[in-house]
Amino acid sequence: MELSEDLRRAARSRPVSFGSRSWNGSMGILYLAPPFPNGGQLGDHLVFQWQRSRRTYVVTLHSWAPLKETEATLRAMVTALP
Repeated sequence: MELSEDLRRAARSRPVSFGSRSWNGSMGILYLAPPFPNGGQLGDHLVFQWQRSRRTYVVTLHSWAPLKETEATLRAMVTALP
């Protein structure tokens, strides 16, 4: 699925998956959490989640328009991890 402002603004009760991404050598999934209250503390966050050595890692960032800019910023954050 393509990142778009329509999805960010839509009423969502479930996460919207944008599929797999490989960032900083880690294969994970990118998704947009639903808004609060359904999204809980991750409400409206763009989320990158991956596993390594049987541990789950998550980096999130509250989304803004344009959503592709949020993705680029989140990718830069993940890329900066050791």
